[in-house]
Amino acid sequence: MSRRPNLDLVKKILLTCLCLFIGASLFSQEKAINYNEVYRYPFSVGVEYQNLSPFGDYGIDFSIYDFSILLRLPLPFFPALQPLVQAGMMQFISLDRENPEKWNHVHWYGTAGIGYAHRFSKNFEIGAEFAGGVTSVQLGNVHCSAQARTSRTVTNPF
Repeated sequence: MSRRPNLDLVKKILLTCLCLFIGASLFSQEKAINYNEVYRYPFSVGVEYQNLSPFGDYGIDFSIYDFSILLRLPLPFFPALQPLVQAGMMQFISLDRENPEKWNHVHWYGTAGIGYAHRFSKNFEIGAEFAGGVTSVQLGNVHCSAQARTSRTVTNPF
């Protein structure tokens, strides 16, 4: 004797699953939140201080301090795209006990560019920047020849 499944019971189970699936798909979907729009801002100002150390041996011990300010202006029609400008000062300080001011100098720099920042949750974003700029080096106590003494500031695009 073969056992046949109760077709009425199978139909009821399938109909219940179908109703649950349709109901869940209609009511469980939320509207996607564009966090770039929700947390947009008219401008951003950042201040940065870094105490840097060299990776290798340069024949002299020194410390580097970097201080900069960064301004971002997100575009109103596309806030993830942000033009930016940055200006800063990087000071190199010699730690040589015999001649402590021998290698001291200061780099002044400025950059301008564009950044892309995509906010994927309320507190996190990921992005990239493309910028170019110039730097000016002020060499205070460098021992140089008589020909080069006329200018102690060197300007270089990077």
